[in-house]
Amino acid sequence: MDSISLVMTALAAGTAGGLTTSASSAVTDAYGALRARLRQLFGDDEHAVEVLERHEGDPGQYQEPLRLMLVRADAARDDEVLSAARDLLASVASDRPAKEKYHVDVHNSQGVAVGNGVTQHNVFHK
Repeated sequence: MDSISLVMTALAAGTAGGLTTSASSAVTDAYGALRARLRQLFGDDEHAVEVLERHEGDPGQYQEPLRLMLVRADAARDDEVLSAARDLLASVASDRPAKEKYHVDVHNSQGVAVGNGVTQHNVFHK
């Protein structure tokens, strides 16, 4: 994933998960940190800041305008922006309960294991 897509994905995840009442303070804080860094990066560009603000309320409509603002501000080369985006994605991923991470639909099966790093040893007898 390119750096601009990383930032856009993090913002989308933060908008979707960071603004709910069930979001952890880590997600909310990481989302706020990314947005604050972007505001700093945009500096005096009031149009870019406005696009960022409007993106939060309507991500679908403002996705491409925000992408253009990020490219213009050279966000792909800003280590603080990229670090904040990675932190936000990590916070969102760790905030999600396991039942939301996986969708499993199993019928007439044996030995099903779901999860990260699962080790399973099965012996089946008829």
